[in-house]
This record gives sequence, structure tokens and C-alpha cells, in this order.
Amino acid sequence: MSDVMHQASDADLHRYVDGESGHRERDAMRQWLTAHGDDAERVETWRLQRQLLHARFDGVVRESLPAALSLRASSTTRFAISPQSPLAPSAAEPPLAARFSSEPVVGHSHLSAFVLGFCSALVLVCLLVFMHRG
Repeated sequence: MSDVMHQASDADLHRYVDGESGHRERDAMRQWLTAHGDDAERVETWRLQRQLLHARFDGVVRESLPAALSLRASSTTRFAISPQSPLAPSAAEPPLAARFSSEPVVGHSHLSAFVLGFCSALVLVCLLVFMHRG
């Protein structure tokens, strides 16, 4: 963004909200927002959305990947894997079809909680945006 801003783009505004702009760009953006209330309102809405999304999903991001979602080679892999290979399935590992059966697998509750939480947050964000527009 130059010293003399003709128009702040959405990309400029998002960089500002995300803290990715440089010192000079931040100062120029503050001046722009002071003079342009409509952009200042959008930036504040985006900042609130960002805070809500981080509050809701930062914990999920730090969770370890459920074992059911880890990538493992199986005996049905189209590439030949020698029995000595670290990628070869162990004798105790169930066949591929059994791993993808309709039976619930422990660890999927984290994924379904994440999806439900994401959808809830998305609905909340949409409601905030529509309410803000009046």
C-alpha cells in the first residue's frame, strides 16, 4: 500500500485485521479507517469474527489427530510392500474393509465435534454479518 492511498482493497483490509501488514502500512490503514467509517465497521466485524473463530477452534487445532484418521498402508495397497518394510501392516491390524465398516470408531467423536462446532460458528458468523447489515 502506498503512502497516498486511493482505495483500500479487501486484501489490504484483511492483511490489517490479520496483523500481516508492515508498520507503514498499518499507520496508513489507521488513517484510512479514520476517514472511512464504512471500512472501519467492516474491519471491526472481521476482527470480531476472527476472535470468535479463534476462541472456538484453537483448542481443536491443538488436538492430536485421531488414530482412525492416521495414514497407514494396508495389504490392499496397489504398491508392493515387503513384510520387513515399516509401512507393512502388522498382523494385529484389521483388514481395510473392517476399518471402514459402519461401526463407530473411537476417535471420531473429535471429528464430529469439530464439524458441528465449525458449522455452529459459521452460522453465528453469518447471523452477525446479516444483523450488522440491518
